[in-house]
Amino acid sequence: MQDRQDIQDASRTGTDPDQRDDRDDRVMSGSSLAPDPAGEAAGAILQAWRDTVLAPVVDQLAAVTRNLGDARQAVGRLQAERDALRAELDRVRAEHEAAVARSDAPGAMETPATDQRTTGALRRLWARLIGQE
Repeated sequence: MQDRQDIQDASRTGTDPDQRDDRDDRVMSGSSLAPDPAGEAAGAILQAWRDTVLAPVVDQLAAVTRNLGDARQAVGRLQAERDALRAELDRVRAEHEAAVARSDAPGAMETPATDQRTTGALRRLWARLIGQE
């Protein structure tokens, strides 16, 4: 019951910042004068971990980043090539459709170009068909 009363009194009056406890002096003097061997061991462990685990991971991440940059450049080149090929395909289709439209027009019948071999082969075929061979 007395502890509760002390807490209430301290909360009402506030605490004096100049008032120190003996425990505060021991903690302050112990941490500032003597090096902590556990802290040095932890530091050595962290350095070893950095060298054995983190360094290879960082190197690998750098390599992956470079590869990703190269891949993005390749994708950009391929997309540009695809777009150029699509434009060429559209141009060829338009030319083909124009040629088909011209040949479908009435009176636009063109005679196919023939060379001597084709003409000779046709004559021989015709001669066999009519039985003059």
